Amino acid sequence: MNLITHSSATTFRACPQKYLLAYVRGWRKSDSGQALRMGSAIHRVRERMRAGDQYPLRHIEEAPISEYERQATLAIAYEWRERWAEDDARTDAMLATELGFRVPVCGIKGGAVRGWKYAGKIDGIVRRKDGAVVVEELKTTSQDIAPGGYFWQRLHIDSQIAGYFWAATALGHEPVAVQYDVIRKPDL
Repeated sequence: MNLITHSSATTFRACPQKYLLAYVRGWRKSDSGQALRMGSAIHRVRERMRAGDQYPLRHIEEAPISEYERQATLAIAYEWRERWAEDDARTDAMLATELGFRVPVCGIKGGAVRGWKYAGKIDGIVRRKDGAVVVEELKTTSQDIAPGGYFWQRLHIDSQIAGYFWAATALGHEPVAVQYDVIRKPDL
């Protein structure tokens, strides 16, 4: 079975040789980098908070990250919880968190492409109190997230979210929108 992920497709579009080395031959860096480690820790805490965990910040204490990353992630989590706790009351139900998927790849004429699947992990599928089902996407960034800025402009053409929306539909959910939860990481 051949898999396409957002990362593999992005790598192929940027440099087919890099795709060959990373995804066919398996030559990749073993260190995930600070941005990915902190983002993963924040995702874990957010998931635990949404699941009703009374002590979600312990997941940061247990994460394999540096002390700087731990303290920055704790600060982000505390601020996020204070700012958005009331907003979470608008959510009727978390239908899924960290939902892994493998769905058939569709060809130009709409039929499945034999032997290929699109794979990934959707941060969340939420039913809001108004009944709308939305794909929830958590992003962490060091970029400026002011309204109308470049960060938001590029999301209008984000193939990752289009893929997740399609996958959620293929899995039987009927999302009507994407709801972004964006956290800006602190600068030093």
